[in-house]
Amino acid sequence: MGENGPSPGVFFLALMLVGFLAVAAWEHLRPWQAASPQLGGRWATNFGLWVCTHVSGYAIVPVAGIVTAWCLSATPWQGLQAVGSPLWLQAVLLFVALDAARWASHAAMHRWAWLWRIHRVHHSDVAFDVTVGVRFHPAEALLYACVTAALVASLGVNLWAVLAAEAVFILHNLFCHANARLPARAERWLSPWMVTPDLHRVHHAEEPALYNLNFGTVLSVWDRLAGTLRRVEGADHAALGFGVQALDSSWTRSLPQLLVLPLRAERKTAPQPQNTA
Repeated sequence: MGENGPSPGVFFLALMLVGFLAVAAWEHLRPWQAASPQLGGRWATNFGLWVCTHVSGYAIVPVAGIVTAWCLSATPWQGLQAVGSPLWLQAVLLFVALDAARWASHAAMHRWAWLWRIHRVHHSDVAFDVTVGVRFHPAEALLYACVTAALVASLGVNLWAVLAAEAVFILHNLFCHANARLPARAERWLSPWMVTPDLHRVHHAEEPALYNLNFGTVLSVWDRLAGTLRRVEGADHAALGFGVQALDSSWTRSLPQLLVLPLRAERKTAPQPQNTA
């Protein structure tokens, strides 16, 4: 953004707030299940975590890509811009590349124990609603910022292409964490190619056999190709519980505890992600 427009950080913050209000209204009008009894405390904790990490979660990650694109404009390497790729094509190619990279990064966070310790902050909420979409540890956001910057630098895309791609990721992140259901027809049309709340809700289930599936960020095609896509229907879906079985739930409720949670070990009796490092 130039001198006459808002900064990228302000743009993404405003976009997140508009998206949050829209999804919160959807949850109110068409809830998947009744709001949890601890709604007020959960929202305060999740938003507290977001306030502490919003620079990393909703500014550094997308802005890392924009700053990288801006820096590249002053170097000989122009990538896709050098071959005259139209802006829309740059945005689409960047979006697909980022979505694939974030799928792989997400899967790695479940596979490698040292990354799981960070990512489980996101999974540790015992309920599921739009605020879970902002419940990320700062370290996780910084890891994604590095992935984003590396891809933007490799592809050599215009900063407006980064803006467009990241706007989709921000809005979809709130959408897929909604405590709401799509109409059956919309779910049937969208889920074969896009992660819906029903698909992502399975990923947040407390059973390791489920939360080690459905790693998709926006597109569900990567899970389909990897054999990690799974739907849970009917009564089984309605009975899903959330959180991490191997964690003491008292360690998932307050902001200070969430910030130090990566340092805390899980109960040894529970299954843990495989460490292949």
